[in-house]
Amino acid sequence: MATLSGLPTYPKLDETNYANWSVDTKALLQSQMLWRLVNETQTKPKADSSDAPERKLQQTALDNWEDRAERACADDPVAIWKALKSVHEAQQPGNRYNAYNDLFSIKKRDNESLSALIMRTEQGIHLIKALRPETGFDIVGDQ
Repeated sequence: MATLSGLPTYPKLDETNYANWSVDTKALLQSQMLWRLVNETQTKPKADSSDAPERKLQQTALDNWEDRAERACADDPVAIWKALKSVHEAQQPGNRYNAYNDLFSIKKRDNESLSALIMRTEQGIHLIKALRPETGFDIVGDQ
């Protein structure tokens, strides 16, 4: 199995840092050219050709995909990414309430820089946006 050339230098995923962790992990996967496997842009090739040269080419592509998928997130990188998102960004009313409560409770801490306060506020806003359900409605201007 191939390994990542740049190991993560950011905190491990826990119950409070999914928003930051997902951005950092996406950047790491992009730097390793593995993100397309996780976001379903690049799908697993099929090895079902009857033509021998084409079959060999497809098998090489399949082997390459499996190696990269293993580096990205093991057997099914798409399923793992979606499972993590569904656990940490469950779009439930209680989670949205807690996110709003956390956002409105933000206060500047002693010895905290203004940029750190702004970053915490932006993280709260990002979480609220992630917890919004898809409505399908668009706000349109005057017609």
